[in-house]
Amino acid sequence: MTAIAINPFTTDAASDSLWHHYDGQQAAQPVYLSLDLRDGEWTADYDGTVGPGATFAIHYGLVRIYSLPAIPTVEAANRLLADLAPLAQQVYDHSTITVDYRTGNEVGGVDDAGREAEERIIEALAEFGGDDADIVSEWSIDVIDSGGYGVAADSTDEQIAAIANEILSDLAANNGGAVAVCPGLVHYLTGIRDELAGGRAGGDD
Repeated sequence: MTAIAINPFTTDAASDSLWHHYDGQQAAQPVYLSLDLRDGEWTADYDGTVGPGATFAIHYGLVRIYSLPAIPTVEAANRLLADLAPLAQQVYDHSTITVDYRTGNEVGGVDDAGREAEERIIEALAEFGGDDADIVSEWSIDVIDSGGYGVAADSTDEQIAAIANEILSDLAANNGGAVAVCPGLVHYLTGIRDELAGGRAGGDD
């Protein structure tokens, strides 16, 4: 059989590249490893579909997905792809693509040996997340105390961005090294600056 094609993240990818939280959603999009039975691509991705739906390829088993219980950093995702590649190869070696004569759709499937490998992948991924440094941790604005970070009425946009990065670094350092993300943080800090600037302007009148 043809060897699978591992498609890792490049070294210049941001550690939180797999974290995607759409506006209006309660949580970030799930992340999974995926094996494309059509070409053997073995990669990691986030679920771009909002809600319970699935893409055509996933629905018909052409792309096999294996969910993670936490959002991994790209470094951790690359390590999982490498470590589980032999099992992904076993799945690929024991896969078939047939055509449903009723619909004309291609359908992917695996035999018993392929299913055994899939079960082992699922079991391995279920244990992921024990090391905080491997995950992306999302924080709410509600837990942010900006008072000690020097946001001022005359802070520039560049300084606001630097303060946001400092806050995220401190969150990571105080929580086992997990990569920290905080949706809306820059907007929140900018609002504080603008309120301070407005108050100062009012006091000058």
